[in-house]
Amino acid sequence: GSRGLRRVRPKMEVSWISWASRPSPADATNVASAVFPTATEVGRVPDLRAASARHRRSSAVALASAGAPLVALASMRGAATRARRSKAAYKVPCQAQDESEAAEQLAALEAELEALEDEMEEERLRQADLDEAQTMDKIQQRFKDAAPGLDSEVVPGRGSAAVGVAASVCVCGVSGEDTVAQRVLRRLQEEAVETPLFLGFDELGRMKFEEVDEALKNCTAAVICPEPSEASESALEGAKLALRQVLTGAEELKQVILLSHVGAQDSKGGFNLGAFFSPSGTSWASIEDELTSTARARSAQKALRHVIVRVSDPPPTSASRQVRCLPADESAEGYTSPETAAEAIYQVFNRSVNSSFIVLEDGESDAPAPDWGELLLPFVGPEVWRIEVQSVTRTVLFLQQWADEFFGPGKSALRQGVKTPVQFERTPSGVLFKFRPLTVKDDPFESLEEGGLEFIVEEPVGGTPRLRARRCAYGWKVVPKENSERALLEKFKRDWQEVEEKR
Repeated sequence: GSRGLRRVRPKMEVSWISWASRPSPADATNVASAVFPTATEVGRVPDLRAASARHRRSSAVALASAGAPLVALASMRGAATRARRSKAAYKVPCQAQDESEAAEQLAALEAELEALEDEMEEERLRQADLDEAQTMDKIQQRFKDAAPGLDSEVVPGRGSAAVGVAASVCVCGVSGEDTVAQRVLRRLQEEAVETPLFLGFDELGRMKFEEVDEALKNCTAAVICPEPSEASESALEGAKLALRQVLTGAEELKQVILLSHVGAQDSKGGFNLGAFFSPSGTSWASIEDELTSTARARSAQKALRHVIVRVSDPPPTSASRQVRCLPADESAEGYTSPETAAEAIYQVFNRSVNSSFIVLEDGESDAPAPDWGELLLPFVGPEVWRIEVQSVTRTVLFLQQWADEFFGPGKSALRQGVKTPVQFERTPSGVLFKFRPLTVKDDPFESLEEGGLEFIVEEPVGGTPRLRARRCAYGWKVVPKENSERALLEKFKRDWQEVEEKR
């Protein structure tokens, strides 16, 4: 009869078994003894601590009586574990004369079990809060006791460093002395290790794929520069054709930088009645899509990294303006001079920028020269969070001790809400976290490319110390683990705020 029981929610389930004839007291006792060999009396369930040794995941309760026409067997999944933690052994009165009486006893037992379960959950949460508070107190004490001599172990970051242009670059754009493409070319000629190549859009449109491949065989990067002020369909169609020629004919390219226009993708997601009945033609969005769709189709062996730099129309006057850089998905208004657009493209190489952005100018007064290292710093990674701090050394030490306590060896990231397993290593300026899914559990830390977050404490020249978190270690086509990133970051924010409030 016990094979017919269902294992469902951790409550009692009763199955009634009919006897072929009226059972004798001895028969009823034998049924109970078969389920609970240690039972000493019919009508009482033995101590569940003893029962759990035999039935770890489920137990049965025999409701037997000499005068009862039925015997009920109750499945109690999880009851043994809950009772084992209670202060006293849990005894279940189980003598019943009929089905209604057994149902009443069962309902009372379920209520008691639910109350016990709630009590245990409250105790578990209380203990978890206590453990975390003790851990934070320990970290806080170490944070306060940081010795001045430990300064030598901390090397704060300085922000974005100029790395120059090591790639062999081909600039593709509109021919002409004052075009953005020609300004980029001249800038690269001044700074690049290898002399850049220039191909005009008209020339590219006439070349065969084999000729493009031959012309770009030594190039590892390409810059596609349509003129921001020329938004006619013919001009955009020429830029799109040139981009397609480069992407198709030069499959060995590793990086492409595309100059686009602010608001290129704004028209997506809505319904345009005119576009429904007529061809949409070539747009800035279609040029961007040509690049991104081609990059997605590349294999890991021929990965194509790309950065889209969105600019606006040139300003009406030549007065110098304040330069600002924004995330590519933001809406913004302003102007962008050809000089600023060209410099932004050059700095993508020089500052190792790896995410798209907008560059604009606003204001009419004379502005100081832009600090491109600081302007483009959020787009290296990219950055996901930053905060100002008071002490570089203590922040680094707290960050490293916090990582040890909550994510060190033997610690479960899942307990902190981080669903993907993580591993970390200390750095001179903070901590480097990398995600380690079970599929790559044997890979060395250095080769992990499933994504991660790097916490960096920096002390920029002439600026306030700060702590930044940025994405890192994402391999080709690896989807950002936004939920795990958010959980890791939120955990640190809460603990950091707690430490700051106790200062």
